[in-house]
Amino acid sequence: MGKRFWSLVLAGALIAGAFTALPAHAQTEAGATGGVVPATPNIVDPGGDANGHSAVTGVGGGLVMTGADILAVWFTNDSENLYTHVQVSTNARAESLTFITYVGPAAGTDCMQLRMTTEGEGVDPFSSISLSGDCGAGVTPYGPLLEEVGPDDTTILTGTYPLADVTKVATSGLLAEPDSLVGVNLRDATPRAGIIDDTEVGTDYVIGSDGGAVAAPPTAEPPGKADPPGKGKKKGCKKGKGKKKGACPGKKKPKPPAAPSCPAYVPGEEGAEAETAIVTDAATEEAPVVIELTAPAGGGNDLGIPGIAGQPSVYDETASLFHNIQVDTAAADVGLYVRYEFADHHDYDLYLNRPDGSTAANSGDFNVAPGEGLGGGSPDGGWEAGTNYEQVMGVRTADCGGYTARLVSYLTTGGATTLKIWLGDATVDPVPAEGGETAADMFFTAMRMPNPLADSAQASGTPAANKGCKKGKGKKKGCKKPPVACAPYTPGEMGASAETLAVTDAHTAEAPLLVPITLDADFDEGLQGRTSSIFNVQVDSASSSAGLYVTFEFDTRRDYDLYAYWPDGSEAASSHGFNPLAEAQAPEPVPFDPSNTRTNHAGETTASSENLVGVITPDCGGYTIEAANFFGEGGDFEVKVWLGEGTTEPLAPGA
Repeated sequence: MGKRFWSLVLAGALIAGAFTALPAHAQTEAGATGGVVPATPNIVDPGGDANGHSAVTGVGGGLVMTGADILAVWFTNDSENLYTHVQVSTNARAESLTFITYVGPAAGTDCMQLRMTTEGEGVDPFSSISLSGDCGAGVTPYGPLLEEVGPDDTTILTGTYPLADVTKVATSGLLAEPDSLVGVNLRDATPRAGIIDDTEVGTDYVIGSDGGAVAAPPTAEPPGKADPPGKGKKKGCKKGKGKKKGACPGKKKPKPPAAPSCPAYVPGEEGAEAETAIVTDAATEEAPVVIELTAPAGGGNDLGIPGIAGQPSVYDETASLFHNIQVDTAAADVGLYVRYEFADHHDYDLYLNRPDGSTAANSGDFNVAPGEGLGGGSPDGGWEAGTNYEQVMGVRTADCGGYTARLVSYLTTGGATTLKIWLGDATVDPVPAEGGETAADMFFTAMRMPNPLADSAQASGTPAANKGCKKGKGKKKGCKKPPVACAPYTPGEMGASAETLAVTDAHTAEAPLLVPITLDADFDEGLQGRTSSIFNVQVDSASSSAGLYVTFEFDTRRDYDLYAYWPDGSEAASSHGFNPLAEAQAPEPVPFDPSNTRTNHAGETTASSENLVGVITPDCGGYTIEAANFFGEGGDFEVKVWLGEGTTEPLAPGA
């Protein structure tokens, strides 16, 4: 739900303070309920369960909050606006409160906040939308909210949100899995925080232009189902009304499709266990052959470098998918087009390899920042890439010819990907099978260094030493590489003046590398800027990758954080829960975790430690480590660092 439980509620308060003089929104009584609660609201919450989290120790000492008890939440809409209605008890509301209803455009997204902030000292009431995660980012205020008297002396609050803004996110009109909470805001410039009440997940709502949920379309009756017994006549078989060939009694069945005219494609070792897609002249850019795939995670290659000048690099086979492609055309040859699509700013590469393992064409740009010279493709003019695709174009291919598509997960957490294949004009010839340099050759030539893999690298860029590391036979872990000394780690701006420490296979959980750090005291939860200690670590392992472990221990009930950063300053891994409430982590499906541990990546929070656990890191790779004090006395500490089993891929750079 956000970086920190306190920060989320305080952010709502700061937003409230920033918009105290909002102009009135064009809200009408159309958004009001008339004090009536529907028989079946989208959320129903039991009464008397408010203030469940009200005793909070924070800035200013102990704090017991008063507030409202959520009883029901529901939605309505007209042609212009969505309205969120929250029925609450009439408890005293001395503080300004923010009621937040979480929804998303699909199950599990939970990334749009429909907010209503009530009046308080220095805070005018208003409604707003806050977006995060898959929905985007930012907060948009809309104006004052409406407050009515409901049944049994309850109160009904109504917030108004323009449909145009809501449906930019919920394009299908679905508001999935709503759940709500209420938290306290600022008063008298004193920071306060906490959840007064929260709810279980409710039922979905579908936006309708008439102010109600859209009814599901009627199920079409199967043809012929209602015909009189013995007739068996199928609907739509009348003369002139869209007859379907072969669908009516007495008509001939359609001929089966012609058998493929080519002998079966025989791939090499890479494609031996992969399926083969036959692409014919019927496959066009508008109607391609589409193959849905699930890609593995990728953490870089054995050398820790991208492909150079369009040549394949040294990838571990367990970070690749393989799919064979065979051309079946009426012409002697044709242009083959292959497009690999994936999540935005994840880094994948695409290769068309011959049965002997050599590469005929590839597209291997750096999708996190394409066009910056990190990677490329071949042949010239026969490839292109963007932030969410790699593509080879117009590669001249003979009838019945084919390739094994190697789909490489380079820097990504993996997931759903799509392969699209079609035929068109031949615009480029494939790269010759022999005589080209490998990526490793070109890299070390550019660095004016001898290639330590020169005797083992194959034409496809797969080291001979790794042949035999097949599926189920050792995978990435245990496929040893020749010992190669690491070049010095180059950190980004954050770690530029910090020490770099090498962590090796000799550093274990029983004998870790000990890193002394010193932190100043901090008791304002970072409101005045956090105090940190920075150092760099570089993995030097005999394996192609290893799991990095970092442990930062401190006194119980203090709040410290631990991060690993890429050189560009983006997070690779983090452990930043609220340690005083670490044991209060809410089980699913409760959407709001007061300990804030669910936003860790490869992190593990306890009451007295923050831990980075098994961050999969290539040999010679590294990070800038930050240990931060958010609520503690500070002092001298020792951070423990060691290598072990890799369990979690880091976040992709820039993610």
